[in-house]
Amino acid sequence: MTNTNRPAENCYFKRIGVELNAYRRHLLDRVEIQKSTKGVSKIIIDGVSPQTKPSSIYAAAAKFDLCELLIDSNENLSRCAQWQIHSVQLDMTADRGYKKGSISSVMHAGIYFTIDMAGYSCASTRRMWIYNVRNLLRLCSKKSIVVVFNEEKYTEEEILEIFLLFKIKKRVAVKFLSTNVENMLITAAMKKYAYKGAIIPMEENESSFKKLVYRATKPLKSIKK
Repeated sequence: MTNTNRPAENCYFKRIGVELNAYRRHLLDRVEIQKSTKGVSKIIIDGVSPQTKPSSIYAAAAKFDLCELLIDSNENLSRCAQWQIHSVQLDMTADRGYKKGSISSVMHAGIYFTIDMAGYSCASTRRMWIYNVRNLLRLCSKKSIVVVFNEEKYTEEEILEIFLLFKIKKRVAVKFLSTNVENMLITAAMKKYAYKGAIIPMEENESSFKKLVYRATKPLKSIKK
């Protein structure tokens, strides 16, 4: 995985009307990221190792709405299931030997798996990407999946057609681009802006992320009472 920062990668989920602005950085990089004030912000953190402490993850993610980790080993995957993060993106460039037990632990913690279509776009990584995506879909039983893509390269319909290669029905693949994304965002917003079931009052010109709490249709079990 690369150790360099990248500019914002925007993904608009038209089915739920949410713009997600993602910023990628290495855990050891101390350069300040200038993030957009529009939409929902997500930090994608590279450089996670067996020595990584959760406090360093939380410090790097403090100014962002969502935190996603780039994971390249089953050991690191097992550890991050215990951390307060929102999603993980598995390294799809090689066979890393991810185990069902680790996958299940992450899902049980309410953490989602992000599949980035960039791996399919590149001819040099496509074959291994397909292998790893197929394996992930099998291990997680097609649940807790969120798909992100560059709108300049793909349309939503093209994404759905690609997932037909994995024998994923359209109604299931649609959830990767809508329901799952919305559920992840709402849960994250509720954890941040709700306490004992009560929502922190809205103020004028609130962020897109905070407004997501009003989409919640049921209480969040993990909110402490």
